[in-house]
Amino acid sequence: QISYSTAISACRRNRQGKQAALLIKQMQVDGLIVGEDDLTNALSACAAQRIVSEGQLLWISLKANSSHPPSLRAYTAAIGLRAAAADAQGAIQLLDEMAVVGHQPDRVAFNAALRACGRAGACDDAFALLARLRSEQLEPDAYSIGGVITACSKVGRWKESLELLNEMEAASLLPGVAAYGAALDACGKAGKCTEGIALLHTMHDRGICPDIGCCNVILHSCHKAQRWSDVYELLFVMRKWGVTNSSTLRPHHRGMWKQAKRALGLPFN
Repeated sequence: QISYSTAISACRRNRQGKQAALLIKQMQVDGLIVGEDDLTNALSACAAQRIVSEGQLLWISLKANSSHPPSLRAYTAAIGLRAAAADAQGAIQLLDEMAVVGHQPDRVAFNAALRACGRAGACDDAFALLARLRSEQLEPDAYSIGGVITACSKVGRWKESLELLNEMEAASLLPGVAAYGAALDACGKAGKCTEGIALLHTMHDRGICPDIGCCNVILHSCHKAQRWSDVYELLFVMRKWGVTNSSTLRPHHRGMWKQAKRALGLPFN
């Protein structure tokens, strides 16, 4: 029993959901009692690895096998599983259910629900959850606001994305590459090339080097809009920042470079 529990706990730490679910099944085959901690750890592992079907079976077992409602930690893991499934409504329903059974959702639970909203692109739900978190006298952290930015990025709500970045900085919550990347994605979807380029420079000025994904979002937006000067300059800046070099420059980058030079009437070396 102890060795199984130790192994399942290790699966949670290592995000090995499928292995954790198999260990739970083996415990049942061996006639061992599967405790709430074991089920919760396995559920957390499934959420981390996005093994949704096995995780849902574990959640059903947690609710059926206990004489009392699942713990706060179990509910948070279940919300994380809904996030893995990009199921915003399911996550919010679980958050509501927590309050009904007597649990006070903490910031970790809210962040899991916000992550679900982010992956689902449920922007309005994400803003409502952020307001609800604050109404519970909980201060949002970088993960909280990052979830809302991700939701905004899915639907191209670039103004809100940039406002949220400013809000993070005002609260001394330094945005990371993921938050900047989501805001850049929103700018790219909305065709806001000027704002996207400015944000790339802001990232770099603050010591966060944009990666190839961040740059490509705005580069492709500029290319689509035939903003050849911006395409040319951004490709140059990407090389200057070390995002690309002569060996990593991709064929479509070379094609954009030549197209921009031709459109701008620049000589080919």
